[in-house]
Amino acid sequence: MDTESWAIETDFRAALKGPIWALAFSKDGTVLHAGGIENIVYSWPLADLASFDPMATETPQFLKKPEEMSNGERQFARKCSICHALSEEGGRKAGPTLYKVFGRQAGTLPGYPYSETLIGSDIIWSAETINQLFLDGPDHYIPGSKMPMQRIVKPEDRDDLIDYMRTAGAGGATEGETQ
Repeated sequence: MDTESWAIETDFRAALKGPIWALAFSKDGTVLHAGGIENIVYSWPLADLASFDPMATETPQFLKKPEEMSNGERQFARKCSICHALSEEGGRKAGPTLYKVFGRQAGTLPGYPYSETLIGSDIIWSAETINQLFLDGPDHYIPGSKMPMQRIVKPEDRDDLIDYMRTAGAGGATEGETQ
């Protein structure tokens, strides 16, 4: 953008999938960084934009096409993966990892800054509580939590999500085990 005229100077596709959610300049102001749904950061040297092709040209290998995923994995990718991981380490996400979530009391994973609503909550994550969370929507099921409003309307989609979470994020745990 030209900040005097507010005209677009360069228009380019910053990512192959989804929206760009964050833009930041390097400390010295010479590089523009953009991040979004892909779990990667794209960077462009500002001085070389005239000779540098800023178009995203290749999808990162860790992203799958929706048609290559099970319905449960698709539901997780659409509704959960932006904020949550299913791996033990969890990565840097807005929400806590869902690794071994079945049997865990809500708001108790060490190291995550939970909302006051979840701290001390009596919710134990299970197929039933996760189903209810997405049936009602987080704003109704856990009013005051940080989780954004979203619902999964079809019962089979909720069932498939729960089955996927149980398998992909089990880490050897079975429902009912505590962490």
